[in-house]
Amino acid sequence: MAVTTTVTHHPTTCSLPRRRNSTPTTGTGSGGSNRRAPSPSSGHHLTTTTNRSLPAAPPPSETLDRVLSDLEAHPRLLTPSLLASLLSAIPHHPSPRRRLARLRRLIPVSLLRRHGDLAVRLLHLHAALGLVAYAHHLFDHLLSPRAREDAVPWNCLVAGYARLGRHHDAFALYLQMDEDGVPRDRATFACALQACAGAGSLELGLAVHRDVVRAGLASDVILCQGLVDMYLQCGDVRRARWVFDAMPVKDTVSWNMMLAGCLRHGGLWPYSMDIWRRMFGEGHRPGPAALSTMLQLLSSSSDSDDVTSSKWGREIHGWVIRHGLDTELSVANALISMYSQKNELGRSLFVFESMPVKDLSSWKL
Repeated sequence: MAVTTTVTHHPTTCSLPRRRNSTPTTGTGSGGSNRRAPSPSSGHHLTTTTNRSLPAAPPPSETLDRVLSDLEAHPRLLTPSLLASLLSAIPHHPSPRRRLARLRRLIPVSLLRRHGDLAVRLLHLHAALGLVAYAHHLFDHLLSPRAREDAVPWNCLVAGYARLGRHHDAFALYLQMDEDGVPRDRATFACALQACAGAGSLELGLAVHRDVVRAGLASDVILCQGLVDMYLQCGDVRRARWVFDAMPVKDTVSWNMMLAGCLRHGGLWPYSMDIWRRMFGEGHRPGPAALSTMLQLLSSSSDSDDVTSSKWGREIHGWVIRHGLDTELSVANALISMYSQKNELGRSLFVFESMPVKDLSSWKL
């Protein structure tokens, strides 16, 4: 279960007027030392336009690059509001790492220390783009002790390390939060569960589950989904089923997660069929991935289950047609494979000839 770290974009566009002939000296370090503001007579100023009637949209890439170029020439024009807008805009453009590196060289350390919220947003963006080492550097050297008492920067680092596959580093930070007395929240637990699932560590996952219960969040839908996914990834289907059955509210994501997870573990197709029935009883639909996996499982069922699995296969096929999913390539290929395994070649050929698009697997089946 992945927890995604995003940067919110505000409907604000910022631009700088064309440079005149003045060429003030600029510093290149992140600390902004020895920088000289442009001469007052040069007429440089910052123009910020906000139009709340327009939908939020990032500025064109050329506009963003022009603003960065102007700031490279006149770094003292970088204000907190402009920095906030640039941090929001950069993730929406190609090569965000390159543009972030340009911006990073222009930010005075003093600005980040005066505006701790911007330091956290800068850390957030670096972690979201996979630049966790720099994000951790910001955490260690620029965040105030008070800022480090909040869960948000910790969550950014835990999620960043988990996304990079550095699951044990992510979990080490999770434990460090407890040692430092930082209150852990819903996002913290979700990130930690992602790390446990990625590491395949049932022991660590059980520890996080206990923390979730102690925090009074055992009924939280997102955390329950994370627990189900973690237990399935760790191979403990029994606990996954227990958490799933105890969920007070199950959305479509929950049902598809449980269905697909059970299907990944052989020998559970009767329980998977029970999940299938219950999904429809509560008004939810399986997704193409879960359908494909379900059909693949039916294809590999034992001879003793052949009649029942064939019946279920035809029922699923009818549902697929009624809901317009028979054009999904993965679902159609799974139907062909299932009917071929059951020696129902007429049905297999019917599905094949009905496919609007065929890939190499379709022809091989």
